[in-house]
Amino acid sequence: MTQFNFDANEYEPNTGAAPQLPVSDSQGLAVVITDTEFVPTQKDPNNQMLVLSLKVVEGPHLNCEGVHRINFIHDNEITQRIGRQELSSICHVIGLGAHRFADTSELHGRPFRVVTVMDKPELGYTKVKSILDINGEKPKRGQPAPAAVTTTTEWTQPTPTPTPQSASQPPWAR
Repeated sequence: MTQFNFDANEYEPNTGAAPQLPVSDSQGLAVVITDTEFVPTQKDPNNQMLVLSLKVVEGPHLNCEGVHRINFIHDNEITQRIGRQELSSICHVIGLGAHRFADTSELHGRPFRVVTVMDKPELGYTKVKSILDINGEKPKRGQPAPAAVTTTTEWTQPTPTPTPQSASQPPWAR
């Protein structure tokens, strides 16, 4: 037996996996992007993924966090095209489809929906199956931003007003 001094309470437990979003229904989970980062892929450091940190902003999974990885730079042209189409979908549903941008922070704080499914049940992994606008519509070219979405860089929980109408409306429609 080897003796050593270690207090497990000094460290946050790490399962080795990124946070996972819960499985959604066909309407998806309302989320915002809270952080973005380009990281090399494990198999080839010349390939780059855009890692989106997502946070659920309504419903029973409020404040649940997870990540979505998009292959942005890849030596396989098909893989790269699929990744860029995913990013295009997000841009269109949050109102940035007709906009060129050079800073991923412009993606932050704009609500949209992700439909998530179980990917690897034995590991509890989920994946994003589809991207929808906040109203549940599929992305399309020239799609304007939902009317109530502001261009702030951070989404904040709106303060409820004491009227029956506000209780029935989702936060982005108030």
